[in-house]
Amino acid sequence: MPIKRALWLGGASVIQRNVSVASNRFATVTRIRVSAFCAFAVLSALPFAALAQEQPAPSDRTNSPQLQEVVVTAQKFRENIQDVPLSLSAITANDINAWGATSLEQLQYSIPNLSAFQYGPGVEFIQIGGISTDVGSPTVGQYVDEMSITAPTSLDIYTPDIRMLDMQRVEVLRGPQGALYGEGSMGGTIRYITASPSLTEYYGSAEMQGGSITDGGESYRADGVLSVPLIHDVLGLRLVAGYERDGGWIDNSVTGSSNINGTGISTFRGKLLFQPTGRLKLSLLVLHQKSDQANQNLGFDGKISSAVRTPNDHQYDLVNGVATFDSGPVLVTESVGYLNSRMREQFDLTGLYSPLLSALGLPPGFITQIAYPDSIGEHIINDELRFSSSARGRYHWVGGIFYQKTNVSNDTSTTTAPGSLPFSLLSDRAFDTSSEFSLYGQGSYQVTRRLDLQAGLRYYEDHEAQRSSSVNVGFPSNDYGNARFHALNPQFNLRYEFSKASMVYLNAAKGFRSGGFNLTSAGGGAVKVPLTYAPDWLWTYQLGTKQVMLERRLAFDGDVYYTNWQHVQSAAFAPGSAVQYFENGGRVSGWGTDLSLEARPLAGLTLSASYGWNNLAYRTKTADKNVGDPVDNAVHDSLSVSLDYRRLVTENVVGLLIVNYQHAGSAQITLRDYGTNIYLPQHNTVNARVGLDWGNYEVSLFAHNLFNDRHVIIPGPYGILSGNVELQPRVVGVNLKAHF
Repeated sequence: MPIKRALWLGGASVIQRNVSVASNRFATVTRIRVSAFCAFAVLSALPFAALAQEQPAPSDRTNSPQLQEVVVTAQKFRENIQDVPLSLSAITANDINAWGATSLEQLQYSIPNLSAFQYGPGVEFIQIGGISTDVGSPTVGQYVDEMSITAPTSLDIYTPDIRMLDMQRVEVLRGPQGALYGEGSMGGTIRYITASPSLTEYYGSAEMQGGSITDGGESYRADGVLSVPLIHDVLGLRLVAGYERDGGWIDNSVTGSSNINGTGISTFRGKLLFQPTGRLKLSLLVLHQKSDQANQNLGFDGKISSAVRTPNDHQYDLVNGVATFDSGPVLVTESVGYLNSRMREQFDLTGLYSPLLSALGLPPGFITQIAYPDSIGEHIINDELRFSSSARGRYHWVGGIFYQKTNVSNDTSTTTAPGSLPFSLLSDRAFDTSSEFSLYGQGSYQVTRRLDLQAGLRYYEDHEAQRSSSVNVGFPSNDYGNARFHALNPQFNLRYEFSKASMVYLNAAKGFRSGGFNLTSAGGGAVKVPLTYAPDWLWTYQLGTKQVMLERRLAFDGDVYYTNWQHVQSAAFAPGSAVQYFENGGRVSGWGTDLSLEARPLAGLTLSASYGWNNLAYRTKTADKNVGDPVDNAVHDSLSVSLDYRRLVTENVVGLLIVNYQHAGSAQITLRDYGTNIYLPQHNTVNARVGLDWGNYEVSLFAHNLFNDRHVIIPGPYGILSGNVELQPRVVGVNLKAHF
């Protein structure tokens, strides 16, 4: 069942495939005070700052007085991040290791205008730049290496939970990326770049971590990396394996069980690199991940009263083969990808449907449990053939063909206990298919030594089909749909360099996502609703600058943007009925800004900060929004400040102190057709790490959510979610690393 849609429904199980209305209940949540981060950071740094002096150290991270250069491939070729005329962030392997991050959710506020939350592994909702909606397919594109893992069908509301295990870097492109990355990249695109094997050197690492959750269980994780040159300079293999165990922190007062949301995640990844000549390179990535969660992260201040289990199990297998051939003037790249994903979970609908059963005259106690098991399977096959100029000169161009086939199946049905009903409350068997085809190209021309012009264009076509057989409170319905959607998406860019360390850019780009189907048989077919809803699209205009100053000790990246989002996919009720359908209604627009700063005031000390703000709001009225209402789930502002200090404390030992403060502003979910708004409070968290590094070994003590901020991400009960979605409490532990 599409949980993304159910989240929007705010206390009623009015779902596109299963339509009914029930009473709403919402918990009241108080705001949490901002933690005193600044004082903490200054006081923590004093013992180190008092001894600060420039002296030799065993690593570049300690003795280098300059910021390190970061190379990215956001525009399909290698370039320094400071040369890319786009709003772009790159989280490197050093950053991931320093912060101890294992998921995108833990990195989100270090990236301007990015926010993400999940109530279990593999159920992650991501928005960038205020482009967010609980209707239709995702608004953020995601890639693993060269493979797209985002599908256009609205049943595809789950994306693989990518763990930050042995990542080379994570690139986050903000703003529409319709020309190079296509459908779904309306708010932006996230690229997970896995580390490749070395063809000349052996490498290995191991990491172990154990921690305790405040008012919860014990957590631990272990992982290892091995890179082997099988044939020197020709063939290499990199193997990665890891297991994480989260002890949980939610107790069930009905069953008496503690820490019921414990989770286990196992990951295996292998990457083979074959380079028989200097011109030809072949790589093969294989990724398997499995997560098992006994109950979802739903509760009220760490407690829940439910007799129904809410497990969340997710497993996926991903394969990506990439071939590149450098013919001299032209670089040819072929990427073939396969994704097989399976999700099984269960929800507690007892509180949602008990009033309905009472109204039907069922005696008290006849049914005390209503469970809703849900199973979703997804298969994606895609193929991209890309051509580009090998070296960046006065002209540079890239173009290609992209094809993707997606099959998504959904099987759901309610069960009751101790009694059983003579009819099904809710059930759905659905099968959606999508066949995408894209043809794209982008080129740049260096008009003068300082001025570059760039333009891109993508043609997109999507053929979708659906079959659905559902039951809603005993009433069956069958639906079939077949439609084609298409879009033409341009992008324009102007870059002016004052010097190699200073430039400004102006970017205008269109983003889009595909359309989908309504269930015309809902309500017995008596209510007429449109068969399809069309693609929606937007234009974003960015004015930005990138500056490197003070002999590479200070870097600044900032932009201001304006977004105009047209024909927004929205939910509505058919006149005089409880039948919900999707339509293209409303316009969203507004301003925003992305700012990031990184400084190296002295060797070993790195300070960084990022800030994102947007005021996107509806400019026309829809069935579910009034003029001036903000975009659902879009965080209004976010801030991150980090301190990373390393200094030589003995001849071969480096002391390290890492502190990170994250702030997320308030947001809301607006349900005008239900007469209510759901307020999502602001929250603040602090993470800290202190330790010793002596070359091949490192030991550190860490605290995630240091001040134990217990804020609510989504207040519940909400739709089919039986409790609040809450932040994990404080975790304190020890981390050990070794590499050779």
